[in-house]
Amino acid sequence: MMWEVQWDPTTRVYDVPTDSDPSVDLVVLFGEHRQPRGLALSEEPLTPTTPLHLSLSGDHCDTRGLLQLTRRALSKRSWPGAWTDSVCGQGRTGEPLLGAAHRYADREQKEDLDALAYLLTSFHYQDADPAGAGESELCPMLSATVSGSLRLNPNEVIESRWVEPAELHVRMAAAFWVLSWWMLRQVTEILSSGGRHQCMELGQR
Repeated sequence: MMWEVQWDPTTRVYDVPTDSDPSVDLVVLFGEHRQPRGLALSEEPLTPTTPLHLSLSGDHCDTRGLLQLTRRALSKRSWPGAWTDSVCGQGRTGEPLLGAAHRYADREQKEDLDALAYLLTSFHYQDADPAGAGESELCPMLSATVSGSLRLNPNEVIESRWVEPAELHVRMAAAFWVLSWWMLRQVTEILSSGGRHQCMELGQR
């Protein structure tokens, strides 16, 4: 099932079609030149030919400058059990991505976010997990600071750990197969561009 969608360049959100059900979670699909071409149900099956769609990922830091890694629930449709960013999700139509970041932080871990910022604005990846569930995502990456205790949603996250950013680089080199493929590429892209992670800045204060 697919709906038409309109892109509003002034607000950077996608307008919900007037005839769509607001209770239905829709994702934005992109065409060949990354122009929005329609909407699809977020629960559509993932296949090796999953179309390019809008997503997001977030890296959360605590006040000590530690980075939160999470382990995806074993019931997830793609990459079950993989260690990855603090949150991963999909922006809804009519929803700014910063709003989606807050929504997923609350939904998955009951976290309150502060100091949101973009780490990567046009990150894209396409891959399939060992079971053949394909992902093709235009996936901006955001960072945020958090405080307080977490309450993990077991349907989304089964474990969470706080690590030094430098420790993540060690894990990437020693056991890259336990990490999500998109996280490996995101960190590599940040480092190759000469960027620094927000957690590193916090840890040096």
